[in-house]
Amino acid sequence: MYQAHGLGGRSDLPVPLWLAVYAGTAAVVFSFVALNALWHQPRFDPAAGRLMPRPLQQVLDAGLLRRLASALGLAGGAFVLGTAWFGSRDVADNPAPTLLFVWFWVGLVPASLLFGPVVRLTSPLRTVARWLGGATEYRSLPAWIGRWPAVLSLLSFLWLELVYDRGSEPRTVALFLTVYAVVHIGFGTVFGPRWFERGEGFEAYSSFVGLMAPLARRADGRWVLRNPLAGLSLAPAGHLAPIACVLLGSTAFDGLSRTSEWKDLTLNTARASYLLSGTLGLLGAIGLVALVYLTAVQLTRRYARGRPPLAERFVHSLVPIVCGYTVAHYFSFAVFQGQAAVTLLSDPLGRGWDLFGTAGDRIDYTVVSTATIAVVQVGAIVTGHVLVSRPYTTGPCRCCRAVPPGPVLGASGAGDRAGDGAAAVVEHVTHDAAEGEDDERDDAGDAGDEESVLHPGRAALIAATVPREPKIHRIPLRMRVDRERRALAVDPWSA
Repeated sequence: MYQAHGLGGRSDLPVPLWLAVYAGTAAVVFSFVALNALWHQPRFDPAAGRLMPRPLQQVLDAGLLRRLASALGLAGGAFVLGTAWFGSRDVADNPAPTLLFVWFWVGLVPASLLFGPVVRLTSPLRTVARWLGGATEYRSLPAWIGRWPAVLSLLSFLWLELVYDRGSEPRTVALFLTVYAVVHIGFGTVFGPRWFERGEGFEAYSSFVGLMAPLARRADGRWVLRNPLAGLSLAPAGHLAPIACVLLGSTAFDGLSRTSEWKDLTLNTARASYLLSGTLGLLGAIGLVALVYLTAVQLTRRYARGRPPLAERFVHSLVPIVCGYTVAHYFSFAVFQGQAAVTLLSDPLGRGWDLFGTAGDRIDYTVVSTATIAVVQVGAIVTGHVLVSRPYTTGPCRCCRAVPPGPVLGASGAGDRAGDGAAAVVEHVTHDAAEGEDDERDDAGDAGDEESVLHPGRAALIAATVPREPKIHRIPLRMRVDRERRALAVDPWSA
């Protein structure tokens, strides 16, 4: 049986099991200590960022760049599909499985971490659906559907990679990609681009990881370089938690399936029993991760006091963890098995060619040492957990859902404490007021109608969380508009 990223892997890492367990435990403990003791105020502003030079902004916004990216994505997809259908039937001689499972699936994470949701820009499925759909009017996607189609799409791919015993065979890869493309292109021609945002698994994965990209664009269209953690507060609401649970659960199952206990359990079973046990194991691992996450969310519910659903409000904290475990899990696989694609690309159809002079090359397992692999794996996991402890936003605005605590600046001055939600609102209001002009004129006059300057949702949040009634600085309308103009777009490639 073939397991996609089991080829060329090493199990002789110089890190004892007890040390790995202690390191993971220490990372979790440090995360909570740092969150509760070291940072009482949020540090990152989702609307902050350094403006990029105008020539570079023009390049990023150029239609030529987008057309080039779409053409490269279409050519790459056609190449993988063509070699999978018409190349060698032997996985050792066909580059399609390696290109799919290594270069695309593993490479999706670093590419999205650097440049944001790149799949949106390069997706061949979007390109073909746009051609077929033409200028027709698209149907509205039902709101209740959320991102569950994307969850099912990811789950189908992970089942092929981790459970199906013939998942690496080129014809199996070809059949999966063909069915996958037909389904999503078909729905894309009916529901339009909105379908790919919510229904296509790879784009949803790229958008999820791309929340930590330093490259971002403000709502006014200007490109900025931001702190990667600042983008986490821009996580869109709705069914992102299941995506995170699927990604973490599948990684956990892949590790479980490599243990001697699991191999002893499934070694001599019939094929049907093997597939059934693998399917149940994958679903069970995902379910266990979801149960742990929801349990942790429920334990914090008593502190929420009427705030929005917590399962989605905390999902941004899972992004660094997903990235950390992905890097740790796939690093050695990408370094070693990724070399095979360079060799196989010289003869993509198995005709005896040597187009690039690499047909005779072999995988070099000494390119990185076992010590380096161990350091990268442990470092990635610890870093992912530690980053969760960082507070991400300066207060609730239209573009962020999290409501972190902050100092109340009311009539009694700085240092008073009230409800968490109101504290964040007042800090946010005060910060905005300091950035505007003519504060005295905007704040003058009678008390006025709070709802005329304060968003109804914010007013309700204050009413639900403040046990007393402090005097709250109002948000001048002009400053609020400027704040929202500077808010970062969730997807920098959306236009």
